[in-house]
Amino acid sequence: MYKSDNREGTALMAEQTENLEPPICTGSGDDTAAAVRARDTSPLADTVLDLIREMLQQDDVGADDDVLSRGGNSLTVARLLWSIQNTFGVEVSMQVFFDDPTAAALSGEVERLLEAQDACAG
Repeated sequence: MYKSDNREGTALMAEQTENLEPPICTGSGDDTAAAVRARDTSPLADTVLDLIREMLQQDDVGADDDVLSRGGNSLTVARLLWSIQNTFGVEVSMQVFFDDPTAAALSGEVERLLEAQDACAG
């Protein structure tokens, strides 16, 4: 299903993956590192969190809150990922989201996809 209480392991993995080389442009999202977190606070992370708050209609959702525990469901997630794609121009897979259903993890994945997109374009 999905991980919900493995925050320490996720943080450790994020530290270990912080200085990795940019991903190879494969056109596939299957090699994603769901544990890569967005920097502490950034406009991208703020926007992702705002989209989640809007979808859940809850202003108090935090970056590390489990979206599914806060009332999200598969329909909400589909709408959220569609909004992410329309906002940032990258497609996050549902599997990546369900691996770590938090705004922080989603922001990290969006950031990773944007960096990969830039690397492919440049």
